[in-house]
Amino acid sequence: MAVFNRKTKVDMDALAEAPKSGNSIPTSGVYDITLKAVTLDLSPWGTKNVGLYIEVDGQPRMMYSVLDLGPDDMSGLEDWKVKAYEKAWNVFDHMCVVAGIDPNDLTETETMSLPIGKDKAMKDVEVFPEFEDKEIKAWFKFEYYKSKTGDIKEKVVLKEVFTPEGLSGDEVLRGETEPVRLEKLSKYINDVSYKSELTKEIVDEWIANGRKSGSNATTTPRKVPSFGKKTFGKK
Repeated sequence: MAVFNRKTKVDMDALAEAPKSGNSIPTSGVYDITLKAVTLDLSPWGTKNVGLYIEVDGQPRMMYSVLDLGPDDMSGLEDWKVKAYEKAWNVFDHMCVVAGIDPNDLTETETMSLPIGKDKAMKDVEVFPEFEDKEIKAWFKFEYYKSKTGDIKEKVVLKEVFTPEGLSGDEVLRGETEPVRLEKLSKYINDVSYKSELTKEIVDEWIANGRKSGSNATTTPRKVPSFGKKTFGKK
């Protein structure tokens, strides 16, 4: 017979809570999140990228460039590219709606310091303060591909957004009360995209090896002009 000793008494209240995974968003799916900051980056090529600093399952996480809104001037672009940017804008505007924000009210950003740098060092980013502490459901899709140098890359895209009750932005605007769209999308929600001849087995091995063949680092963006600066957590 083995003696099973505990150093401390079991906290039954804590035990009643759902277990937390090591990675709060490990793969494609719909997650209940709290928006702590919605960031806006201007790439060196003039495109606007939206990122999300969120809290999910009690853990903070920065989701870089989940929406590519494209450049201000889309003339001359291929039709498929324009449609992709328009889709991203649609998701962004629906995120406003499900968060109770009129997208027309978003006219400028504020500078905020967030703990998203190396070792959680504070970093200045441009944010839309209207989103702070808004709770929504978000559908994130993971995509894997190879760079020109052959390294495996991981990209996370914000596909759709919903109210905490599961209503999409268009359903909110129509005054509907049943989350029909989320139900219709359910069969696609866990899909993961593998490109460049990658497979699930190859990507799983890459992740298990610490993603040594690639990096999730992004190009340091130029700041979008704004006024004022605030520190995360301070109103």
